[in-house]
This record gives sequence, C-alpha cells and structure tokens, in this order.
Amino acid sequence: MESSPSPLQAIKQKETAIRRQIEEAERQAQALIDDARRQAQEIIVRREEEARIAAERFRQQELERARQEAAAILEQAKQEAETIRRHATTRLNQAAEQIVDLVLTGEFPVD
Repeated sequence: MESSPSPLQAIKQKETAIRRQIEEAERQAQALIDDARRQAQEIIVRREEEARIAAERFRQQELERARQEAAAILEQAKQEAETIRRHATTRLNQAAEQIVDLVLTGEFPVD
C-alpha cells in the first residue's frame, strides 16, 4: 500500500507545480512580447518604406511641376525676346532710312 505524502511533501509538490505553471506562463508571455515586438518592427519597416515611396513620388511630381513652370517661363521669355527683336529691327530700319534720307538730302540737324 502506498502511503500518502506528508503534508510538507504535498506542499512542496504543489509549490513545484505552481512554479512550473508560472514559468510556463512567463515563457508564453515572453513569446507574446517577442512576437508583438517583431510585428511592430515589421510595421515600422513597412511604413518607413511606404513613406519613402510617397516622398519620392511627391518629389517627382514637384520636380515635374517645376520643369513645366520653368518651360512656361522660358517660352514667355522667348516670346518677349522675339517681340523686342522685331521692335528693334523695325526701329533699326526706321533709323537707317532716316540716315539715308539725311545723307541724300544733305540736311543734318544742327544742335
């Protein structure tokens, strides 16, 4: 016949069982914490990559907008330069005609 454990042995067995349960709960809790940290790091890395892509997309859009604006300014400057050139050519032709008239008529203004 087996003898039942003494009260002291029963307490020690119960303490050992509880200690094992606590250790298992701590291992499970640590595993959950480690998994949560890993998931959080993955989220951070993914969001950083998404932010980098969005920033690059925005940079490209702004660069294109700046190029278009620069092209518009350049086109306007070319048109203004052409207008000035035409006006200058007209004025130059008028001045040349006046000089020819003065030389042919011999009438030079005296100041």
